[in-house]
This record gives sequence, structure tokens and C-alpha cells, in this order.
Amino acid sequence: MSTARADCLQNLDYLSECLAPEDQPYLAKAHYRYTVSGQREMAAMLATFPTYHPVLLAAIRAEELPDWLAYLPLAESRLTVNARSKAGAAGLWQLMPATARGLGLRVDRNVDERLDIYKSSRAAARYLKQLHRQFDDWLLALAAYNCGAGNVRKAQRRSGGYFYHEISTYLPGQTRRYLPRVITSTKIAQRPYWYGFATHHVPEKVLLRIDRPLELATIATAYGLSVRALKRENPAYNSSAIPMSKLPATLQLPTTVETPYPLIPWRVPDKWSSWETRTANYAFTVSRLLRLMEV
Repeated sequence: MSTARADCLQNLDYLSECLAPEDQPYLAKAHYRYTVSGQREMAAMLATFPTYHPVLLAAIRAEELPDWLAYLPLAESRLTVNARSKAGAAGLWQLMPATARGLGLRVDRNVDERLDIYKSSRAAARYLKQLHRQFDDWLLALAAYNCGAGNVRKAQRRSGGYFYHEISTYLPGQTRRYLPRVITSTKIAQRPYWYGFATHHVPEKVLLRIDRPLELATIATAYGLSVRALKRENPAYNSSAIPMSKLPATLQLPTTVETPYPLIPWRVPDKWSSWETRTANYAFTVSRLLRLMEV
């Protein structure tokens, strides 16, 4: 593929033009959905999005993917951390259990890391990168993210074509609706004021690093929270404690925690080399933690 075409396929406006003529009405429907019939829901998502954007963008950039992919959870889960589909997908990125496990996430009755926004975002970014390497085309990669690479390959065989506009009529209807929703919701979120939506600044969440097994009740008490409030911020934890197998763990605290203190005194080193090697019991704002993560 030429460099020019590769560059074009990372441009959101160009991608919308690459949809099949038969799929153009889905763009109009998506626009109506997000700006008219579902305007209130879109406004709520835009109000919440700044909370998650630093984490999503850091994960996408860590894999050197186009920045606009950080907006994918708007169409995937309506920005609901604990969203679950009838098919079994879960989390902001709506990963299926088998896919999540294949990406190194833990999914069992005690812990579901698809609901951990940090780990699931890194996993989803790796998955998107894998799909793009497989198809060398973002429309096809996104179609595969939605309906599976096997269904995209099947559509290519049945249609005799390769690119999205050649195979779209052979893809599931859900996927044909999905891509216009991704493109439209992303465009709106990038420039909400163009579409009549307000811009928002949300206070950053506070992150707590845990390096030993602890009951959630112990942590909640230390920070003046209820266990329910702590679980609401951390839906990945299904049990009442952080098990040894989950360590080191990162918990998110609500913004009502104004002056968090460490459960164990710990001095922050000058630089942390990676996300995996860090173990600390200290709280940081999202932007501070991401800088230390070097992503």
C-alpha cells in the first residue's frame, strides 16, 4: 500500500467517504441518533468523556494508533464501564471473554479485567493493532472488531472483493450500522460545539496503587468511603478483597477524595520504567500517573 493511501486511511473524514453508497443512509441515521433523538444521551456521554479520555488516549498512543480510536467506546458501550451485551461482551471496549483472555486479561468470577479501564484499554489497543495488521485498512479492522475477522474474511470471499465498500452488503447489518456510528460519534466528540453540544472539564480521578492483599472494606474505611462507592468506581472487582493474584492492583477513587494519603508510606522514585514493574501504595491524578507510566 502506498504511503499516501495509508495516511488517508487514518483520516476520519476520508473513512466516511470510503463507505459503500448503500451505507450512506446509515451515516444520516447515526447523525440523527446522536444529535436529535439521542441528543440527551450524547450530551451525557460528552460530559463524562473527559474523565476517561486521558487513559483511552494513552493506550491508543502506546500502540501508535490514530488518536480518534480513543473515541471508540462511545459507540461500543455508550461510555458505560460495566456495560454487558447479550452476547457476553463487557466493559468500555466490549471485549468478548475469549478475546479478552487471549489478550492477557483475567476474566473469572472474582475479577473481570474487561471492566478495568486501564488494562482493558491497553488490551483493546493491542487488539485493534492486530486487526489493522491483518487487513491493512481501518474500515475492515473496525468491522472485524465488531463482527469478528472470520466474518470479514467470509464477506470478502462471497463478494469477490477486498475493501469495505466492496463487501459491506455481505456483512451483518449490525456492523453496517456500527461503522457510521463510530465515525459520527467520534466527529461529534472531537468538536462538540460544532454540533450544539457544550464542552466539559471533569475533575481528574485519583488512582491508588495496591501491592498487598487487602479487603475492600479496609481501603474504603481508610479513605472515608463506603464499600459500595469504592466498587462503583472499580467494577472489575467482583469479590470483597483484592487477591494476591491481582497484585499489583490499581484502584480508582472518586473525586470526593480531596487529600488522599497512602496506606503505606512510600517515596515516589524519580522515574518509573513501566506500568508492569511499578508497585506503590500512593494516590495520583490520572495525568500524573500517565506521565510516570511513560505512555
